Amino acid sequence: MMNKASILAASLVCLWVGSAATAAEMKGSGTLVFVPVSQEATKLASGSTLVNSTIKGVMRDNDASSPLSLVAQDCTATVLVSADGQSQTGGGHCTATDKDGDAWWLSFMLTASGSNWTVMGGSGKYEGMTGGGTTTVDAHFPDGRLAEHYEGTVTLK
Repeated sequence: MMNKASILAASLVCLWVGSAATAAEMKGSGTLVFVPVSQEATKLASGSTLVNSTIKGVMRDNDASSPLSLVAQDCTATVLVSADGQSQTGGGHCTATDKDGDAWWLSFMLTASGSNWTVMGGSGKYEGMTGGGTTTVDAHFPDGRLAEHYEGTVTLK
């Protein structure tokens, strides 16, 4: 025969397991800080320059308890810079890995002020993750270091 404490404990476990299986939508915003790893520029016949680069950085969500906070990002980008250097277009992808080794990946397309990003999938706690958002550039230094602000919504299953 179960006592009241056992029934309460079993009910809480069932409630927790049930809620863990339900998708959770989260809004997030924070800062991304990147350093360049490699960059290769190729001058094209049109006068434009094709730039391929690899950067590494860290996400810091404004909510320290968010699963997006303190996640390392490794990104690869291809950018076409106009001959006059005034416009850019391009995109790329990133892999975000947390301290437990679980990862999710995203693709992004550049805009005039930052980028639009979309979650492509994930592993471990990020398996089945969907969502997306935007970034805006806060600072871009001549040596390639970069600070961005991100906002978005993701759904974890």
